[in-house]
Amino acid sequence: MVNPPYCNHSMPESDEQNTHRFGGTKLHALDDKKRITIPAAWRKKEAAFFLHAGRDFVKMTPPDTFYSTSERIAKKSEDLRERRNIVRYFYSSATEVKPDAQGRITIPEDLCKAAGLETEVVVAGAGDRIEIWPPAKWAEFERRESARFQELLEARGE
Repeated sequence: MVNPPYCNHSMPESDEQNTHRFGGTKLHALDDKKRITIPAAWRKKEAAFFLHAGRDFVKMTPPDTFYSTSERIAKKSEDLRERRNIVRYFYSSATEVKPDAQGRITIPEDLCKAAGLETEVVVAGAGDRIEIWPPAKWAEFERRESARFQELLEARGE
């Protein structure tokens, strides 16, 4: 089992945008109904989220981030048909969820299967979104990217 570093706070909101920032990682149980509890600090920021598939994880974005991402993606295509298809797929593959009174959200079965989510998940803040990973894939990501991240920071004088 992976024991990610625990971080019980979020990064401060940006002064330039009305976009929330999420930081830290937490290990959570995924119950039989495919529910996880969203950290309290993150729930206070949003009343709803959109879930959609990432490569190895489920992306969870606040509505403002979801809408701005769809606009940004659509603008990258000059072809009207392609732009419509991108927007159509982006919206049709997303699910809006609202935390219940206990702060839980339900992850649809198809997203759980696509990401390989089973009984435990790593919930990771990723700036303007939250990512929900299977622990083994998160550990693999950390092993693969941690040295590179340190090199990038050192190259930039951090």
